[in-house]
Amino acid sequence: MKRIATTAAAAIITLCSSAQDFNGWGIRASLDVNLPGKWKTTNGESVKMFDKGAGAAIGAVYNQPIAGDFYFEPGLSLFYDTYSYSDLVRISDGYESISIDPKVKKFGLRMPLNFGYRVYLPSGFNFAVYTGPELNFCVNGTLAIDKDIAEEADIPRDLYKYGYRRFDCAWKVGLGFPIGRWVVSIEGAFGLLDLHKNDIQFHENRLSLSLGYDF
Repeated sequence: MKRIATTAAAAIITLCSSAQDFNGWGIRASLDVNLPGKWKTTNGESVKMFDKGAGAAIGAVYNQPIAGDFYFEPGLSLFYDTYSYSDLVRISDGYESISIDPKVKKFGLRMPLNFGYRVYLPSGFNFAVYTGPELNFCVNGTLAIDKDIAEEADIPRDLYKYGYRRFDCAWKVGLGFPIGRWVVSIEGAFGLLDLHKNDIQFHENRLSLSLGYDF
């Protein structure tokens, strides 16, 4: 077993060390874990309103070397993300409290503008660290809730009639490992803008596992 693990580790290092410097187009696909933040009120209180959810994205990037081992990599992708309310309570006509957990579903465009640096270790193993802003525009956002419940509780199913903003900006950080022309990356995106139009402040965050191919 130890010999197998050593052989596998050596093979990974060999593949990573054989990765070619890249300058041009590539594709990226990711699986997302959405981590919505708490609602923050004007009096300083924090209220957990959401549970984490899943999503995915696919798109293209263009890698442009700047100087030395620094590079700039803008991109554009389509995303579909979800997360759920946590024990959202409604009051019926009979004053009965009922907890419901409707799912938030969002579809839109992302434009990451990453600045990165390639690190080459003496062993031949190399990787890249990168960071930068990510612009997001939500084309469609809905609350997956039964129509009768939505009407009774006066909750619009269209998120943008429910106080949400379509545009967001996040700050992205990532760590990428090239394997030949393939790239495996772990990324985090931290929401910078308040997504509510009312007095409640709210941000969205995300962790992603990305797989890419550079042409």
